[in-house]
This record gives sequence, structure tokens and C-alpha cells, in this order.
Amino acid sequence: AQVIDGNLTITNDLTIEKGAKVYFKKGASLTIAENANLTVNGALNEEVKFRSARHDNKYDSIPNQWNKIELSPNSSSKINYAKIIGGSTGIHVNQAKLKISNSKIMNNQSYGILAKNATIVGHNLVMNNSNLATLAIELGGSYEFYHSTFANYFDFAITAGPAYSLYLSNIDDDKNVSALTKAIFGNCIFYNNDRKYNAILFEKNDAAAFNYLFDTNIIRNGDKTILDVSTAPNFYGSILTDPKFENTKYYANKLSVKEDSPAKNAGKAS
Repeated sequence: AQVIDGNLTITNDLTIEKGAKVYFKKGASLTIAENANLTVNGALNEEVKFRSARHDNKYDSIPNQWNKIELSPNSSSKINYAKIIGGSTGIHVNQAKLKISNSKIMNNQSYGILAKNATIVGHNLVMNNSNLATLAIELGGSYEFYHSTFANYFDFAITAGPAYSLYLSNIDDDKNVSALTKAIFGNCIFYNNDRKYNAILFEKNDAAAFNYLFDTNIIRNGDKTILDVSTAPNFYGSILTDPKFENTKYYANKLSVKEDSPAKNAGKAS
């Protein structure tokens, strides 16, 4: 186990092996510097865990206990079997490359993953509970996600934010514009709680490309005046009913689906 107090910046390559635990004190961060690489080699039942240094298990269910993992521009990282719990932002992928699989990203205050003009390939992810968005993509980039759950049942504070499952954009807060060259989502679930009618929000500027494909996903789409996934281009095989998760609460995060879930046997084999 390692404890991080303040910001630890890795300037070369860092490999973290299965079963390791990385604990963060309040406000602490792990930064992978430009041109450096992070490799997380977790395994089934021996995940690498990133969480608060507060050892009481209840702190796994409280967001904003530490700051974030940041992947700096031109860094390249691979994460397999990780649990990233209770930060401000789980992973900030800032103009960096990331391959991530078999991982859980839960109970992070603002974002689970915040990607800025990044390149990400993700498989078999389970994400839940972020005040702004579980997955936020801004300023374009290239993305592929398969067999992943982007839930968002954040209700930790009365002044809760929009709690989208996915925010997808080719601009940033400063109104810079960059092409969204690819955003593919296949056999995924996008579902959030009742106070937000849509799990997905698009924000695009027509001055740059905005390329996306949603193929065989379960999507919460209550407000069709903003986005209608039944008629919007490049949405195929969408299922617009509750996926019936086991238990979405902070302390549980059991996002397996019940026996009568519409997700059962609904995935596209190809």
C-alpha cells in the first residue's frame, strides 16, 4: 500500500501490480506527466484500489475525499482491473491516451472520467454516481467503449448537479473547438435517476466534426425534445427501458442486472 499526501507527479513510467492499494489524503492527486506512462496490472479479485486514506469502509461511499488521477498530454496509460472510488474526479484524461478495462469507477464528486481531446478505448467498465457526469468528453478526440455501464444516481447533496451518464462535446468551457473524430458505444447502458430525463447530453459546434455511433445500448431518454435517440442519426438498436440494476446506492453500487432486465441476452454478438 502507498499513501499520497499532496500531488505526486510521475515523470517516467509507473507500473502498479495486482492487489495494490493507493490511498489519498484529502485533496491529494496522482499526476502522470507528459510523455510518461501508467500501467495498472490488476486481476479479477485482486483489483488495484485507489481510494481515500480514511480506512473506515464508509469512506468508499462518500465522494470528494481526494482529488484525482490526471493523465497529462502525450502520456499513454493502460488500466486493467482497477477500482477508483471517492475522488473529486476519478480520472482526468487530458489530451492523453488510455486503454481501460474491467474496472469500477464510483462515487466521484464531479466526474468519473473527464476526457479532454483524448484517445480512450474502454471495455467492461462499471461507473456510477458523479454530480456532473459519469463520463464527460469535451473538446473532441477519439473514443470507443464496449460492454460498459454508465449509471448516475448521484443524490448526495440537495444542490446536486445535472448527473448525466454521458456528456459528449467538441468544445470546452472556453469555447475552443476540436473535432470529435470518433465516439463509438456498443452494448452499453446509459441510465440515471428520475430528476434528469435524459442520461445523455450532446453539445456541439458545427465548425468541427462530431462523429458518433451508438449501437445496441440501453438509454434513458425521457425528454425527446432535447434528444430523441429513436430518430437521431447513428443510434441503432436502442432500448429505452429501465435496465433494473440490483442496487445503485453509494454503499452498494451493485450494478449487475436483475433476472428480468431488458439487458439480458440483448447485446449485439458482433
